[in-house]
Amino acid sequence: MLTGVFWLLARPGARAAPTPGPTADGPATFDIRDGGAMIRAPVGEILAARAAGNYVEFVLADGRRPLMRASMAGVEAALAAHGFLRTHRSWLVNATRVRALVPAGSGDFRLDLDGGVSAPLSRRYPAALARVRAGG
Repeated sequence: MLTGVFWLLARPGARAAPTPGPTADGPATFDIRDGGAMIRAPVGEILAARAAGNYVEFVLADGRRPLMRASMAGVEAALAAHGFLRTHRSWLVNATRVRALVPAGSGDFRLDLDGGVSAPLSRRYPAALARVRAGG
């Protein structure tokens, strides 16, 4: 049975679900597979994640925008415990990095994040709006 699990994970193109976790020497990290490279980013340095077809584009505090082949639902599940909010069907934001909530009309909003990044907040995500208004 265990051999089957290793075989499944060792197949070319197979990828394990992303899981952040605390490291022995610091805060929680999240592994982003960008092509052949792996970026171990501190969770607090991830400003947002945006759907890009079959990929998720991460917006990091240092300006990098690595792409990882993953689903938004999988990334959302992995980062939800770290204060990330789904604000739009294609956006996930770090609630601690929100600097402004700006009305955009028709019940929608724009979130201004650190680093000059803007993300939409759809009226279809009222729980996210309530958390942002409450301060995270």
